[in-house]
Amino acid sequence: MIEVQAPLDARSSSKQSLELAISYKDTDFSSSMLHCRRSLEAVVSHLLIQKKISKESFPKQLAKQIKILELERPGGYFKINRITSRWIHWSPEAKLMQNELDNCIYLMKKILQEVFEITNDELSEEYTLFDFLKVKFSAEDGTLYLKAGA
Repeated sequence: MIEVQAPLDARSSSKQSLELAISYKDTDFSSSMLHCRRSLEAVVSHLLIQKKISKESFPKQLAKQIKILELERPGGYFKINRITSRWIHWSPEAKLMQNELDNCIYLMKKILQEVFEITNDELSEEYTLFDFLKVKFSAEDGTLYLKAGA
């Protein structure tokens, strides 16, 4: 039998993705950009659901989803979408400049502050494999359970 894990709530999912983007920013630009993109997607999905827009009617393209939201200041959302879009698919012309990555992370921090009230102090600068395993395999009381496979 296959077990499917319930999705993380948008707040923790977007926070976790941004933390991963921060942790990979100096070693793997593509991974960092992908995590920024996932963080933005979690926020946009959350806002669409908040507006009571059914998931079935969500447009497939992130830019169209952002437009539907009719945000007061959508510029940061569109900028992250534009910058991260070229990192979803491989291209020989794709060249990332560090300032673009830093800008995406900066903008995502501002969006998380605005939407979920997540402060810079709450964001971990380092996110290890152990941190990931702890979140995925811990009981609610924080006890970490590991099983031997066979």
